[in-house]
Amino acid sequence: MNLGRVYDIVLTVLKKESRGNIVKPDRFTYLLQQCHLEYFDIQYRKWAGSQGVMDSLSPFFILDEAVTFSGTAVALSTLDVTDNSGEYRHATWARMSTGDVRYDIVTSEWNEWAGDVVMKGTATSPLMMIDGTNINISPTLSGDIKFSYLLGLTLDTSPYDTADTGKWYLPFFDYYLDANYNVNYLTNGTDHTLLTGEVYRDGTASGDVTGVSHEFKWNDQDIVNIISLLLEKSGVSMQAPEIAQYAMGKEQQQNIQ
Repeated sequence: MNLGRVYDIVLTVLKKESRGNIVKPDRFTYLLQQCHLEYFDIQYRKWAGSQGVMDSLSPFFILDEAVTFSGTAVALSTLDVTDNSGEYRHATWARMSTGDVRYDIVTSEWNEWAGDVVMKGTATSPLMMIDGTNINISPTLSGDIKFSYLLGLTLDTSPYDTADTGKWYLPFFDYYLDANYNVNYLTNGTDHTLLTGEVYRDGTASGDVTGVSHEFKWNDQDIVNIISLLLEKSGVSMQAPEIAQYAMGKEQQQNIQ
């Protein structure tokens, strides 16, 4: 479900319910980003409580990234989070590249265990601790560890990249207005030549424009839940099943067209 469909659903609900405030496209982007971050925090708290359910957050996990050690510590800054435009949030598991020996990821036990002749890490029962700056391991290793972790979301990343390569940018809704003032969604990388009376989002009234939208990385069910949050901020309380019906209606309408 792309953001154009999300906008249509939100507008349809608000017009039909006649209780909420109609959302202009610029405010729609603001609400998208706000609800996106809120929903991530909700899902993260659920996951952190059990660390057993990954379906919703699965797009935000980095699995088995190779981290090269030559000693007992590697800086978190060496992780490949720059290419993913996020930030390290939480370790999930780690294992040696050879032999598949899994690390015990510890916290407060680290200082006690690392210095204990019995409890300290060994080749068959290694230890790991993340201290906010480094990934620390015991015993010493020269080689790679496969490290899996959850990305956090950052606010300082530009959403205006025309190459949508799976980065964790905030969602962004790009559009132009036609001569009848209808909002027309521009998907990322889509070129459009403005006709007479058409105006691009930034006020451009002629020439070619290229869409710079960024889609959600969530699954459709999660997007429905985010729409529910967005509608609530616009004055309409509606549960996911009702929103899903609107989405199905929009799908059928588009197929007919």
